[in-house]
Amino acid sequence: MKIAAQAEKTRALQLLDAIVESSTDAIYALDADGRFILFNPAAERAVGKKAAEVLGCDETAIFPAAIAEPLIVANREVLEGNRTLHTEDEVLTTGGMRTFLTTKGPLHDGEGRVIGLFGISRDITERQQAETALRATVEELERFNRLAIGRELDMIALKQQLNELSRQLGREPPFALAMLDSTAPGQGTAAR
Repeated sequence: MKIAAQAEKTRALQLLDAIVESSTDAIYALDADGRFILFNPAAERAVGKKAAEVLGCDETAIFPAAIAEPLIVANREVLEGNRTLHTEDEVLTTGGMRTFLTTKGPLHDGEGRVIGLFGISRDITERQQAETALRATVEELERFNRLAIGRELDMIALKQQLNELSRQLGREPPFALAMLDSTAPGQGTAAR
């Protein structure tokens, strides 16, 4: 029974290792003192440092102080508050400044004590850029739509004036605007 349980734990650890090593998201873990104890290949690629350079160090081994300090504060918040945080972090990577959607949560020992934290960071820079471009396009389309509607309403008003002038001259109105006429059967208030 004990051998089977140990074999199951070994399989679970191998699976977890395969996930960590294969993930395109940066996956890392820190001990209770805020030092890296796990740093996967995606994290290595993002910051341009090998795990061997980072393990045993804190965030300042990777980032300039201005970037490292808020990350260290968030790490302390996870460790001291024993809670999971979800943040968007601006981080200097080998590809320049990038935005990461990060989840950090506490790691517990067998008795439930916080012994460190895990982090999973996904680069969302392109998604944010696409969302910004989409918002700009939507705003431009809305502006265009408002202009087009305004111009259409102006044209309707001009056609109504021409129809009224034609009536005053005893002529047939040149524009069919019955759908706008409040006196037409089954129609609502005129749009003027």
